[in-house]
Amino acid sequence: MPAAYDDLAPHFRAYVDALLAHARTALWPERRAALESFYRGIARSSPDDLRAAAEALGLEPQSDDVTADLIFRRVLTAYLCCLDETDVTNPDQARVYQLSLDPDHLELAERWMRTRTGPAGDG
Repeated sequence: MPAAYDDLAPHFRAYVDALLAHARTALWPERRAALESFYRGIARSSPDDLRAAAEALGLEPQSDDVTADLIFRRVLTAYLCCLDETDVTNPDQARVYQLSLDPDHLELAERWMRTRTGPAGDG
């Protein structure tokens, strides 16, 4: 497993495992919807739960919104590392990859976006 996954606390690995199981049979629009649902669940967590989750991930707790975003992006990055896909092929995938903390994922998303909009961004 990638380091991004191995560095997660066990209960976060379980979330990634569930998302990966879903990904085996889901297209990117469905994967994106599942990830958005996962994010909404994090965002609705109590401040104490967010603080505990941040600490479990080695993150510095900030405002609740920022902490929820960081937790989500950390888990998302591990998920994408485990998927180990080398190409971005559609807009849903590109939008998800843009949220990753991994520079390689960001580059894949940016490369896909550039090919769709052209050098001047005039798609």
